[in-house]
Amino acid sequence: MEYALMGTQSSPVGMGRFIGSVVTGIYHFDHTVDSALQHARGIRALDASSALLTKLADYGLVWALIGAVRALSHPQARRSTVHAILFTSMGAPSLNWSLKYIVRRPRPYEADPCGKLEPGKGSPPESSPVGSGPSGRLGSENISGQRKRQGHTSPVPTPSVAVPTPSVAGRVGSGNAYPTTAMPAPLGESYGVRTPGSPSFPSGHTLTAWCAATVLAAGDPLGPVYYLLASAVSYSRLHLGHHYATDVIGGMAMGIGLGCIGRRILK
Repeated sequence: MEYALMGTQSSPVGMGRFIGSVVTGIYHFDHTVDSALQHARGIRALDASSALLTKLADYGLVWALIGAVRALSHPQARRSTVHAILFTSMGAPSLNWSLKYIVRRPRPYEADPCGKLEPGKGSPPESSPVGSGPSGRLGSENISGQRKRQGHTSPVPTPSVAVPTPSVAGRVGSGNAYPTTAMPAPLGESYGVRTPGSPSFPSGHTLTAWCAATVLAAGDPLGPVYYLLASAVSYSRLHLGHHYATDVIGGMAMGIGLGCIGRRILK
C-alpha cells in the first residue's frame, strides 16, 4: 500500500498537476500585484520618475556612472570599484540572457495571463479590445468604469476564447504554458522608454541593479543608498508594465546571490 501511494505521488500526472498549480499560483500573485499598481499608474510624478530610472539603468549605465564617480573621488577604492563594475557588467548580462531564453516567458504586453485570469476563477473576466487606464491595461473594472463615464450601461461582452490551462508537457516556460492574449503597449512608451522584445523572466534591470548594489556596498558607507536605488529601479519595471512581480523578485534574488559571489571573488 505504501509503495502504491508513493508511486501515485511521483507519477507524471501528479507531478504535472503540482507544477500546474504552482504556475497558476504565480499567475494569481502577479495579477494581484499588477492590480494594486493600477492605482499608482497615471500619477505623473511616479510615471516620469519610473521612466527616468529605467532609462538610467539601461545596460547598467547608472552603475557605471556611480563606479566612475566613486573611483575618481576615492582613489584608494579605485581598483575594487573597477573590479566590481567589470564583474557586474559581465556576470549579470550572462545570467540574465541565459535564463531569459531558457524560461522564455512572454512580457505582460505580449501575453497577459495575470490580467485575464482573476484569482479563483477559471475563465477570463470581461474585457474589451480597447485598453483603458493610464497603463493601457485590459481589465473589466477599468473598462466598465470607462463606459459608465461615457454614458453607456450595456455590459461588456465576454470573449468566447477560453484561457488555456498552463501546460506542463515540456518546459514550463514554453509558449504552451502561457495564454497568448495580446496587450497594448506599456506605459513607458509615452515617456520615450524603449519597449523590450526579449523574454520577461528575469528582470535584467533588477538583476543588474541588485548585483551592482551588493558588490559596491561592501565596505562603503553609502551602501544603503545603493540598495535604495536598486529598489527604485526594480519598482520602475513594475510600474511601467515591462515585467511581472515574479520577474522582479527573481531578478532581485539572483542579483543578490550573484553579488555575494562577486564579493567573495573580489576580496
